[in-house]
Amino acid sequence: MTPAFLRSTIVLIAAGGIGLLSAPAGAFDQEQECSVPESFYAYEPPLTKTAKALAGGREVVIAALGGASTLGLAAGGAGFAWPARLASALAGRFSSTRVKVVNLAEVPKDDLLIHDEKGPSSLAFMLSRMRQPDFPEPLGVFRDVEQERYVDLVRKQNN
Repeated sequence: MTPAFLRSTIVLIAAGGIGLLSAPAGAFDQEQECSVPESFYAYEPPLTKTAKALAGGREVVIAALGGASTLGLAAGGAGFAWPARLASALAGRFSSTRVKVVNLAEVPKDDLLIHDEKGPSSLAFMLSRMRQPDFPEPLGVFRDVEQERYVDLVRKQNN
């Protein structure tokens, strides 16, 4: 690195530090309003089965997906992460119901069922038949089969 580059870098860092120091004392303490377009939250699907389970006192399990935010690395510990805070808030609001928030980042892979939608159809069939309240209701792609279209097969026969 050249001395001129280092001098420029030091000047920029110092200017940035002076700018931060000269900011009003409460500038960083105040929450900033974050505007979110209405289209992001205009439609919330009703969680009717979850509401019935909570009202009926049945166990509710919520799976948290994510990385550092679900582990609490940025928040200062697992107790400050949003899954722990959600579990605490739900337990306080629904004291007669057992609410469990499972962080999938902490679950051993051997305890998870990993489904391959291009694999054998028996597991896809079993998953498609799982219904609440006896089982968790799976979401997603159960089966993905690549095969020729019927129209193309008929055309091949006629040629």
